[in-house]
Amino acid sequence: MSLKGRFKGIFKSDFNKNFLVLISGSIISQGIPLLGSIVLVRFYSPEDFGVLAIFNAFCLILTSIINLRYEFAIPIPKRHKDAINISFFAFLSSVSITILLLILFVIFKDKILVILNAEALGKWFIFIPLVALVSGIYNILTNFSIRLKKFKTIAQSNVVRSLSNTISQIFFGILGLTKGGLLYGLFVSNIFGNIRLLREFFNYRYLFKQISIKRMVFNAKKYKDFPIISTWGILLNSIGVSMNNFFISGMYGVGQLGYYSYSYRYLNVPLSLISNNVSQLFFQLCTECAKENRSARNEFLTTFKKLLYISLPFFFVMFFFVEDLFAFLFGEEWRIAGSIARAMLPLFFFRSIFVPLSTITLAFEKQKLMFLLQFVIFVVNSMCFIIAHHFSMSLDAFLQLYVVTTSVTYGAFTYVLYLVALKKI
Repeated sequence: MSLKGRFKGIFKSDFNKNFLVLISGSIISQGIPLLGSIVLVRFYSPEDFGVLAIFNAFCLILTSIINLRYEFAIPIPKRHKDAINISFFAFLSSVSITILLLILFVIFKDKILVILNAEALGKWFIFIPLVALVSGIYNILTNFSIRLKKFKTIAQSNVVRSLSNTISQIFFGILGLTKGGLLYGLFVSNIFGNIRLLREFFNYRYLFKQISIKRMVFNAKKYKDFPIISTWGILLNSIGVSMNNFFISGMYGVGQLGYYSYSYRYLNVPLSLISNNVSQLFFQLCTECAKENRSARNEFLTTFKKLLYISLPFFFVMFFFVEDLFAFLFGEEWRIAGSIARAMLPLFFFRSIFVPLSTITLAFEKQKLMFLLQFVIFVVNSMCFIIAHHFSMSLDAFLQLYVVTTSVTYGAFTYVLYLVALKKI
């Protein structure tokens, strides 16, 4: 086949067409903060980015459970009537949990901050549930768009979200609000991202007439494994990822956390480009396989190969240039962040493969298995923290231990996901 024929063949695949739509939006949405960061480091210190990392750690944990994981049930039903009822039930869950969290945060604010070495958050701690709520709504609307295969809308919302975040953070920096500017920008970006998705959502407002308490309760019971099992699994995973921020802040200081979070933030750019977009498409393909009660072997292997072809060359090249790249873009002061980024590259490679493929457990409703995998990952991460603290390891030594053990775990669990695709588990 000629090169031209192969090129045309790429666009015949719905997966490839949708992937290109999503990744084009993601390249723009991830490129905006990357360019903006060159300006942001002129306004904000490593300590400011450390506070943002702690704030994000709390938000990640709460956002992962605020909808009780019902957002992932939205693409599964055959009828839109059931999907819209699940969507509204997830929304009611997020509002109820947010109110409860606000009460708990007001009462136990000081104790929580001390226990988690997060005193640097101070007065901004109370805003965490509100950011989690807005992020939770974003996840509901995103999964409704996935159901409708509105991938262009998702790509546009990502661009809007990213652009508003960068512009607002620079704006607050110019105003001199450096102690909270990064956090305010995070909240603003989620608001603007939701507005774009809501416009698409309200195109289907005729479905609102089919919303009823009876139907919401019926679907809540039907997909009860999402809150009962999946919620605990993702909570463990989120805590495991976020605990790095609390641990580094407590043991090595907020400044070192700032360097770590900056490296994590920009290594997460390619991970987001690859993982978020592929996972949305792969999840949609797997839900189709589940509805037809057939194996997802071909879909799994095709997606695995695409991930490998994209991730391996990128992370290999970055290994040799990432340290100098950080120093060139952000200034010599940030070379430390580049060194940390280089140490963490293997982990991000294995995670870029595992994370998108893990959505197969949701499509095939294997929440118990995913909970087990996430529990093991949590235990592995916890052991790294305990060993590092016991032997008073340096930050470099801790990261080496963490990267090696977690990478091996992700690699082994990717094979387990393949067994799910074969319907052997």
